[in-house]
Amino acid sequence: MQGWIRLILFWAIATSSNALLAQLPILNHANGDVTPTSQANSTGAEANLPTSMPTKREEVAEKLRVAQRTLETAKEASEQGNTKPPERLKREVELLKQLEGTVAQLEVNKTEFNDLQTRLSDLVSQLEAVRANGPPEERPYSFLMLDHLRDDLAFRQTRTEAVDVATTSAVEGVTRAKEALEAKQQSYRRAKETEQTNSAQEDKKAELANATKLAEIDVRIATEMLAVRKQERDNQQLANELHKRHIELLEEKVKWIARSVVFSEQDLRDQMIEIDKQEEDLKSELLLAESNLEYSKSEWSRVRQQLDTSMEKNAELAEQVEAKQLRRNFYQTQVSLLNTRLSRRRANREIWQRRYQVIREEADTEELIKWSADAHKQLDQLEREKRVEQMRIDELRQDLVRLDKESQTTGDDAGQVRHWIQEQRETLSQLIQTHDANIVSIEASRRLSEKLVAEIEGDVMSWSFGDWVDGLWYYTNEARNIELMTVDDHPLTLGKVIFGVLLVFFGFVVARMLSRTLGHRLQSGRVRMNESGAAAIQSLSFYVFLVCFTLIALRFVNVPLTMFTFLGGAIAIGVGFGSQNVLNNFISGLILLAERPIKVGDLIQIDQLFGNIEHIGARSTIVRTGNNLDIIVPNSTFLENNVVNLTRGDDKLRTHVSVGIAYGSATREAAKLMKQAAVEHGRILNSPEPFVWFTDFGDNSLNFEVHFWVKVRSIADRTRIESDVRYRIDQFFRDAGITIAFPQRDIHFNASRPIPIQLLQGDQSFDARNAGAA
Repeated sequence: MQGWIRLILFWAIATSSNALLAQLPILNHANGDVTPTSQANSTGAEANLPTSMPTKREEVAEKLRVAQRTLETAKEASEQGNTKPPERLKREVELLKQLEGTVAQLEVNKTEFNDLQTRLSDLVSQLEAVRANGPPEERPYSFLMLDHLRDDLAFRQTRTEAVDVATTSAVEGVTRAKEALEAKQQSYRRAKETEQTNSAQEDKKAELANATKLAEIDVRIATEMLAVRKQERDNQQLANELHKRHIELLEEKVKWIARSVVFSEQDLRDQMIEIDKQEEDLKSELLLAESNLEYSKSEWSRVRQQLDTSMEKNAELAEQVEAKQLRRNFYQTQVSLLNTRLSRRRANREIWQRRYQVIREEADTEELIKWSADAHKQLDQLEREKRVEQMRIDELRQDLVRLDKESQTTGDDAGQVRHWIQEQRETLSQLIQTHDANIVSIEASRRLSEKLVAEIEGDVMSWSFGDWVDGLWYYTNEARNIELMTVDDHPLTLGKVIFGVLLVFFGFVVARMLSRTLGHRLQSGRVRMNESGAAAIQSLSFYVFLVCFTLIALRFVNVPLTMFTFLGGAIAIGVGFGSQNVLNNFISGLILLAERPIKVGDLIQIDQLFGNIEHIGARSTIVRTGNNLDIIVPNSTFLENNVVNLTRGDDKLRTHVSVGIAYGSATREAAKLMKQAAVEHGRILNSPEPFVWFTDFGDNSLNFEVHFWVKVRSIADRTRIESDVRYRIDQFFRDAGITIAFPQRDIHFNASRPIPIQLLQGDQSFDARNAGAA
């Protein structure tokens, strides 16, 4: 009997629930769309229900309460009958809850839309008022107000990209909601079609009707979600428009205020007072952190001692030690970062003072350039510090993940261990907040330095020609004062090096001029020194003058000579390995100038090379050949090889001319004529007297040599005289009928019988030759 009563009660509740669900949106199948009645009578997401009807949210809430009561009744009935409540009721309650949340979200979005419209209208009114009459703030405008407006403008401009991305995402959300709605509608149509197809089967009729009803609720949820996404899109587009108008308003205010703003001393004092307050707050935090650090050290030492004296492994005590140590590290980091932030505040104070001087044009050119360089260095330093802080935050977050995993693996019976792990998590979170605060401080200092750089660059754009000259002179002085090295506390700067090189170059030119003047005076003055001696003294004097000028230059630029005691060893090593040939030739040149085995103008022979000495230098000697070719010979060659100096003692040189006459010629007559040819030449010396030698019986001639002495200064002179003698000998021999022999050979035939000889004429000789060739 009780079972029948429960069945009748369940049927009554289900019937009332169906009646309520029937009030859900009516489906329009005309074009395959599902259109709720409330949506069909509205204009999209902005439609509002009449005030006489219950709101959409109240309607869904009432349906949810009915469904929940039905589910509870079914649960009670199932408990008494040992059966499970229908899954359809659970699914229906879940869908109605989701629908209620979606409707609530839609109402919130509509409220936000109305608020954005109001704010946009007010902002447009403010923008029009500023464009017409200027900012409403009281004049004269404060520079600090202008600075805050610029900060706000820069912040909003940096958010422009994020706002655009959010708008694009909202538009894409509408597209995805439409696709989801279409999928739900397709599912509903399939369920409806299945229900109609199997309407004759009584056992499945209720089940198919319930499936269709759930699909209908899914369509209603997707429809409301599409309305939510459309409203979010409209809200985001309105927020984007509000963002742009806010930027325009700030730009107009900055433009108006910048025209007449003055950075007064009162503004600077107000800013210094603000910085003083910030420093006092940081000092208070620093004192507290130092006190906490001392306490955390003592606590860590106490717990550490307990762990060391414990006889057994205690996980709780180990975690407590880790927590105390992490707390101590936290306070150490906090103290360090607070000190860093304090020093940053002091630097900000100086930057504000510099900004004051730049804006009021009280800074000179050198100060502007120096401050700009300092600001750029500060920006680089702040960027490095920010990267370090971000890496530390990433490491701390990884430690948080590790602690979470460790907490999850801890057993339920280890409550104290989990407590200390949670303590470590809280400490890590506080440590992350401390690093975040330091990053905020870094960003504030970075923006302040960037403002100083921008103001300096703006001032530079208005420089006059004189300012540019001052700037160039400043950079020149900065480059000149670059310190390359120090010797005995004496800095060696780039300017000293350049000036010293210029002085050495000037000394080189002067030494060359003085040495040349000295050499010219030695040759043309009263001394009348010969050319080779004057050249030697000229070369030696040049090196002496050059060394003196070099020492004077080093002294003038205040370069201590003691630095060469260090460089001496390096130079010696370099000479010993890579420069030994150069030094060898240099020393050889000094020996040649001192001993003078060869002199300028001497005629020398080295191997097969004949030539005159043109110049003896520090490393090499120039030898000019008879073909007017200058050959550069290393000085060491003259000391290491055999050198023939044909004119070392004087310019007398004995030479000879060889002649061969035919056999059978008058030898005495030939010798007489050869001597006569030498004696009669104007440049051949009579003392010593020329003489002729009959040297050999050759293969083809009788060989004679006429020897004579000449005064020559070049190989060309000797060759010219020898050529003249040969011309005269040939002429004398022709007149005397003496034949100058030439190479010849006699051929003897040894035949056993006479050799026939036949003389042919004309074509016969041609035919005979062809026949012989064949």
